[in-house]
Amino acid sequence: MDNRLKNLPDSIWQKIALIDEFKGRWVGGAQLNLQALSRLKQFVLVTSTGASTRIEGSRLSDKEVEKLMKGLAIQRFSDRDKQEVQGYYKLLANVFNSWEDLHFSESLIKHFHSELLKYVDKDQLHRGEYKKQENMVTCLMFLMKN
Repeated sequence: MDNRLKNLPDSIWQKIALIDEFKGRWVGGAQLNLQALSRLKQFVLVTSTGASTRIEGSRLSDKEVEKLMKGLAIQRFSDRDKQEVQGYYKLLANVFNSWEDLHFSESLIKHFHSELLKYVDKDQLHRGEYKKQENMVTCLMFLMKN
C-alpha cells in the first residue's frame, strides 16, 4: 500500500468503505433477468430519444416515439421530427449493443453525428462534420411563441 494512503484519517476510510459498499449493492442489483434488462433498455431508448429530439424542437411524445420505433426497420420517414427520432434511436441502440468496442475519439464523435443525422434529409451537407453556422432552434422557438 502507498505510504500516503496509510496516513488517511479514519473519516476518509469510512467514506471509502461506504462507496465500496454502495458499489457492491449496485453490482449486485445489476443482476436482473434478461427480460427486465430488455424492458429497461427499451425504456431508456425511448425516453432518451424523445427527450433529446424535443430539445431540438421535435413535438413527438414518448408514446409516439415508441410507436414509431416499432415499425422502424420498414420505413423511411419524410417528416423531420421522425427522421431525427429514427437516427437518434438507432445510434443509441448501436451504442448500447457495442459500447465495449467503442474507443472515444474525434472520429467516433463525427461518426456518431453522421449516424444521428443519417435519415435527416435537410442535414445531408454537414453530417459528421463540425457546425459551420449558428443553430436557429432558439430563434424559431421564439418566433413560434409570438
